[in-house]
Amino acid sequence: MAGNMTLVTRNGLIWLLVAQVLSIIPLLFYLPWWILGLWLGCALWRIQIYRMRFSYPPTFVKIILIAVIGVGVYFSKGTIIGLEGGLVLLVAAFSLKLIELKTKRDALVILYIGFLVVTTLYLYNNTFIWVSYSLLPIVTLLAALIGINQVRLAIQPWANVRLACIMLLEALPLMLLLFFFFPRLEPFWSFPTPNKQQQTGIKNNMTPGEMGNIAQSSDLVSRVTFKDNKIPPRQQLYWRALTLETYDGRTWHQAWDIEGGRRRSPRWRYREDQGSKAEYTMVMQPNGQNWLLALETPLGLPSDTFRAADFHLEHNTPINTVYTYQLTSWLNAEREFKFTPRVNINKSLPNTDPKAKAFGEQLNKQYQGNTEQIVSALLKYFKEEPYHYTLDTPDLGANSVDMFFFETKSGFCEHYAGATTFILRAAGVPARVVLGYQGGEVNTAGNFLQLRQFDAHAWVEYWEPSKGWVRIDPTFQVAPDRINIDLNAALNPQDQSRVGNNALMGYGSSSFLSSLRMTWENFNNEWDMFISSYSADRQRDTIKDLFGKANWAYVGILFVVSLFIITVIWLLLLFKPWKREHDPVLKCYKQFEASLAKQGVIRGLSEGPQQFTTRAVKKLPDYQEQIKAFSQMFIAQQYAGKGNIRDLKASLRILKKALPYRFKFK
Repeated sequence: MAGNMTLVTRNGLIWLLVAQVLSIIPLLFYLPWWILGLWLGCALWRIQIYRMRFSYPPTFVKIILIAVIGVGVYFSKGTIIGLEGGLVLLVAAFSLKLIELKTKRDALVILYIGFLVVTTLYLYNNTFIWVSYSLLPIVTLLAALIGINQVRLAIQPWANVRLACIMLLEALPLMLLLFFFFPRLEPFWSFPTPNKQQQTGIKNNMTPGEMGNIAQSSDLVSRVTFKDNKIPPRQQLYWRALTLETYDGRTWHQAWDIEGGRRRSPRWRYREDQGSKAEYTMVMQPNGQNWLLALETPLGLPSDTFRAADFHLEHNTPINTVYTYQLTSWLNAEREFKFTPRVNINKSLPNTDPKAKAFGEQLNKQYQGNTEQIVSALLKYFKEEPYHYTLDTPDLGANSVDMFFFETKSGFCEHYAGATTFILRAAGVPARVVLGYQGGEVNTAGNFLQLRQFDAHAWVEYWEPSKGWVRIDPTFQVAPDRINIDLNAALNPQDQSRVGNNALMGYGSSSFLSSLRMTWENFNNEWDMFISSYSADRQRDTIKDLFGKANWAYVGILFVVSLFIITVIWLLLLFKPWKREHDPVLKCYKQFEASLAKQGVIRGLSEGPQQFTTRAVKKLPDYQEQIKAFSQMFIAQQYAGKGNIRDLKASLRILKKALPYRFKFK
């Protein structure tokens, strides 16, 4: 305890400040920027204390600072509790502790908080770049920990870094063992995650204009790797996320919301024709939502996932980390081919848009209720009339379907999907909007698909007796290039400059840059598949691959055996028994050499005991008495046969006790 009350060394203080700034800087992307000002103020105050120009703050100043920070956290995050507010308070405490730093015990408190702060980085980002960066604050925290345990004579700061790196490398095998085989016992293994992912992407409703905003983002949504590299034609790549079945005159919503969360799985069947099946692995990026992306219609769902009555996949918990799952989809499945009461949900309309409603009723009358003919006539209408596919859509007012369908005739995919669904319902055909993503970019380096936000799309399903739900895409009638090629190909030059993939298009002008981007994306895909998404399911699969079945008894045996092997190897490397000297006199002399080596005095290969002693005395004059005493006793025993080993060991202990503790560093 007394040792913890010693003052912090200059070396330790420097590394502690470096570790703090390296830990806080990446969090500034997610924390209020005033937290950087707080740390700078505290750091400068502590430096002035070290220079004896400032004094430690009195108690009332510390109370005022805490109160001000509490108010700042509340106004920045809207709360001082929970993960968001708690993290700001943690970093604030990490900074404030500097101005009352006096002893080694205070420094240890700061360092332990520092390790906790570094772990919060992984709550926001666990990509390869961020994980690599986190090694910097970890190494500096370890260097600071070493520094504050050194005596005042130890002034070699880079020796601390070197030792910290060695310690980190020594811990690497144990870290890998724990990562791959320590049981992930959810929910104990899982952590609360910040609500950072709900910035872009589709939501559980759709209002005209929203999809156009999403198309301006290039954020990654998911990567998809198909079995045997068999990527289906782009026209079949409709990635379903949500089904919208109710309309309030302005916005389409999920019927899921009004059904009270019923999980009745719908009826469906598939025909195993050539090309009707797709097997793939999805690596979804965190989005804070429960839905999972899938092609129509998946069989064999991931754990903790169910198929909702409207055919979208729902996970039990929001996707807040990279999530990997495997699916087999039947692309030509017959879905809900028999009438169910749920179909009626998709026939109701609000008391709006009288013109569109009349148009639908006219179609019904003209084709005498024939569903197939009504749908064909409506799609033909879109194709023949002067409709435009654009991001530049005007405000449509209250009767948005009427305004779009008869007046502006300009819109994005949600306008066409919404109007088609509305008119089909008016014609007596059950119909609904489907939200998701269409297409995707093929990564030439890894031969997988990359889905980004600008691939977001809305299409339509209508229901027909004996056929069930049938997919149609009215956008294809107006802008077939959107489905056959990509979004840019379907837009005019002015709109292209606003689309999110515009940033990626720049790589296309250089084959080298494009190749570099694909390679980097491929590397990130591998990282996500094997590291970021290593969940309890993946752990069970790994164990099954190794042992034939997921038996936790085998895992326990493997874990204990591996831990024993790592410990034995570590002890062997630490004590190096193969280098141990069996002659007790020579053994003492080797310890004598090691003690002096820690002080920077290393014996040369051709240097005799007397010569080495003379040089050591010159280097360490404060300890010449102890060095000479041991050396003379060793020479007498080794070469004249005088004295005894007990006295030699006693002389060595006296020397070791006198020398300061210091790490060897060349």
